[in-house]
Amino acid sequence: MLPVILAWACVSIVDEFKRLIATCMSFSNQFPISPLNFEEEQLKEGLAILCHQAETRMPRFSAAGFFPVDYTMLGMIAATNFLAVNVISPVPSSEFIIGQGKRKPNKQTTTFLHMVALKLKRETEAMEPTHKKDRQLLDRFM
Repeated sequence: MLPVILAWACVSIVDEFKRLIATCMSFSNQFPISPLNFEEEQLKEGLAILCHQAETRMPRFSAAGFFPVDYTMLGMIAATNFLAVNVISPVPSSEFIIGQGKRKPNKQTTTFLHMVALKLKRETEAMEPTHKKDRQLLDRFM
């Protein structure tokens, strides 16, 4: 959230300077080419000086000169986060090892349907009798 607020503040300041230049130019254009009195001449010169100063001293915000602080910075932050999370320290997102905490060589893909089928398989295995006598009794009745 802080980078968004910072970018918004910096862009707003630059936009205000651009509006100041446009306002000075429009006021300056409202005066006649040859001023009628000394006050109009002073106002026109003052507006010209203010406009020139605003153009030459346009603020440029940067992070120690490395990159500009504006909305493009948000894209760089997003790209950096993507690289750090997905490329530098990859987490296997499409594979898992059966039996958490155990290392087994057989990896299976993790789709939703596969996870449901695996859960049903484990539930049915838990319900099946494990002893020979129980299996024999079950086989007799079926």
